[in-house]
Amino acid sequence: MVGKRGTTFIILVAVIMAAAPAAADDWETADTLLFGAFAAAQAVDCIQTRWILDHEDEGYYEKNPFLDRLGKNGVLPYFAAYTAGGYLFMKHSPKGIRRTVIGFLTALSINCIGNNFRIGVGFAF
Repeated sequence: MVGKRGTTFIILVAVIMAAAPAAADDWETADTLLFGAFAAAQAVDCIQTRWILDHEDEGYYEKNPFLDRLGKNGVLPYFAAYTAGGYLFMKHSPKGIRRTVIGFLTALSINCIGNNFRIGVGFAF
């Protein structure tokens, strides 16, 4: 399970990242909500990945070899950069493209969270 620190981190990232797009001139509410969902999913996946890497002695393992090589402390900068890259992509892309790509990336992240849940890595508030 993700502890209180993880929950606080996830809420903080989601609030900050969801508020950031408000400055973009052509963003609509749907864009802000979609990016907020993307940022929140990234935060949950990050916390779960760190937990998995911290519990490998219990039989858990990270399926993504890149993240596995980064180690527990390396995944936070990775997820932060990935989320920031998603924001920059959305900020500089036409509406139709950005919604499609960020929607796909959000679905991919939710799938990763689901896989983590299936192996016993939960999340609770």
